[in-house]
Amino acid sequence: MRTFAANVPSIDVLRVEGGWSAVVQVPQLRGEEALVLELLERDNILVHPGYFFDFAREAYLVLSLLIDPAEFDLAIPKLLKRAAGAPTRAFVPAHSARYRARKGTEPCPHFPNFARARNFFDDEV
Repeated sequence: MRTFAANVPSIDVLRVEGGWSAVVQVPQLRGEEALVLELLERDNILVHPGYFFDFAREAYLVLSLLIDPAEFDLAIPKLLKRAAGAPTRAFVPAHSARYRARKGTEPCPHFPNFARARNFFDDEV
């Protein structure tokens, strides 16, 4: 994580004593909640805003370290780029037919504005 963040001077990975999460301080270009939702909708990356963990001020993200390392290595550059405010690929809403066709997904029945991968929750395949 620190290796990736070393290339983005506006982002700082906080030092931790142990645990299963990493805390990243990001520039306060928008609210934590807006950034978290943007990461979820546009990049399919789930992180938690710092206020879930009672940080005194904004601009912190909390990331789980309990994921597949290959997926983590793919997601972190996207997260850092978006958090630093760099332009990213064009946004296609997750509930649009164009998104579903491109990603092979279907609308999530519980959250219609988000898509889910086919068979992600199903054991049929």
